[in-house]
Amino acid sequence: MAGAGWFATALLTVAGFAAPPPASVPGFDYTERREYYLVDGRTVDTLKRQLDAALSRKGLGGKGVGRTVQHLSSRYEFEPTPRGCRLKDLAVSLDVTIHLPRWEPKGGKAKGLSERWERMLDALTRHEEGHRDIAVDTARRLL
Repeated sequence: MAGAGWFATALLTVAGFAAPPPASVPGFDYTERREYYLVDGRTVDTLKRQLDAALSRKGLGGKGVGRTVQHLSSRYEFEPTPRGCRLKDLAVSLDVTIHLPRWEPKGGKAKGLSERWERMLDALTRHEEGHRDIAVDTARRLL
């Protein structure tokens, strides 16, 4: 379907323009890490099977070959005022882990498959970074 392909491209484009992770912002604690899981298949079918099973083995089940996990938390105190209470010392923490595959086939990478892998990994990375950007935007709005 042409419409579905256009929509997916639009989503990736929007994700690419989302706000980057924050620099030091008072009251905002942000950490990000990347965790990689290894696949070593030498054919498309073998790689697909390995990719489909990898996240489940890590306890991150579901569909897909990448995963972005975020933990958002806040802390604050109430300060009494004559008109009621207000928030004091608000702090927001966001911890993001992006899980991506790393391909290390025994005997080297086949040229045609290597090019396909790089295109897939680039798109997957942008997609997962889009999830990260949504979490960062949410944390900023909360703060």
